[in-house]
Amino acid sequence: MLKKTLSLLLAALFIIAPLSAMALTESEWNKGCRFKTITDVILYTRSTDGKVNTFDPFGTLPAGSYISVVSTEIDGKRQISYFSDDSTAYAWIDVDTWEWAVHHLELDGTHYYLPELAWAERDENAIREYMRYYFSKAQIDAVLDAMAKAGPAEPIAPAATLIPTPVAQPTAEPAPVVVEPAPEATYAPAVIPTAEPTPEPTAEPIAIPTAIPSLTPVGTAPAARENINYLDVTYEVDGVSGTAKLIRLGTAYSLIAINGLTYSIETSAITWDTDASEGNRIAVVNHVVLSSYYLRKYGNNGSQRLANVPAGAVLAVLEDSNSDNYTHVCYNGMTGYIATSLLSFTDGEDPMAMGVLSATVGNRSVYLWSAPSLSEREVGKWPVGTVVTILEYTDNWVRVEVDGFQGWVRSDSVTY
Repeated sequence: MLKKTLSLLLAALFIIAPLSAMALTESEWNKGCRFKTITDVILYTRSTDGKVNTFDPFGTLPAGSYISVVSTEIDGKRQISYFSDDSTAYAWIDVDTWEWAVHHLELDGTHYYLPELAWAERDENAIREYMRYYFSKAQIDAVLDAMAKAGPAEPIAPAATLIPTPVAQPTAEPAPVVVEPAPEATYAPAVIPTAEPTPEPTAEPIAIPTAIPSLTPVGTAPAARENINYLDVTYEVDGVSGTAKLIRLGTAYSLIAINGLTYSIETSAITWDTDASEGNRIAVVNHVVLSSYYLRKYGNNGSQRLANVPAGAVLAVLEDSNSDNYTHVCYNGMTGYIATSLLSFTDGEDPMAMGVLSATVGNRSVYLWSAPSLSEREVGKWPVGTVVTILEYTDNWVRVEVDGFQGWVRSDSVTY
């Protein structure tokens, strides 16, 4: 009996220690967030009977509150997590009521979008914690070095971060510039001849890009395959635009091919010819009864089957649902139609926010683990096609949040 009691006490210690280690203060939470509310927002709970969603208000969140966006859009609302009563809580809020809260830093052609509050307060630990799974040690050191050179910390009030500062600075500085038109007018004739040749050399790399600034090739373009015609997309990165072939579409990051090389690029930086309505240009197969579904040649149930589309697949939408409730899509270079009832929709504007649990060797569910190792404790399992929030990732593992639970999944079991 004594031995059993000691075992239970030891087990309790092992459980309590990680929980206390994971406890966050509101300040720590804010420094890890990349979004915040624009205005006071209403918080809703969601209930559903599988067909109709009901949202009931239960409180408000002040303007300037830092949040994490959790889900895709449902009936004009998205689920968020926020800090409340010494922990994080979940609710639904109306779309378009939050904004990015990041500091944009470019170093050696790489773009970093860092939590604005951590940067403003020059909090090295918060920046390191945010970057440790996304970037290499060299990149983290480079960002911290740039932060040290940026000068002393300038704490900011969360609600006033992006409103007073940008408005005050631009309005105050034009005045002295306008006061001295004479010198600029005097030297105008000398500037005109030198300005004309400048656009010509600059235009060449934009018209025929050999590489994309801030992106690195990740491989070679796949060989052409029969009956596969990769979708043409337009990309724009750092003012450089052009066309490419879409090799793989993701909810946050996609693969495109340019001049025989493939690049990983934020999905928000690419567009394609589509008649889909706003916010519906990307579809995710999230129906989880079966492990795969049919892509059909025409938009009706009796037409030819072109391919099996796995649960968790991400599709480029070409047209909204037709009268037979089929949506025109492109999947892995094949265009066809799939039943709208199998899909949820997004616009791909939120990198590192949404992912989908994907099929692996015919499995219909995916396990979440308490740490990035198969020898760790199982948190639970969820059906393939379940939409999750991406929190961080390594080469082989991704930490996600789903239904209020957090855990690790193998990187080949989630699409983002």
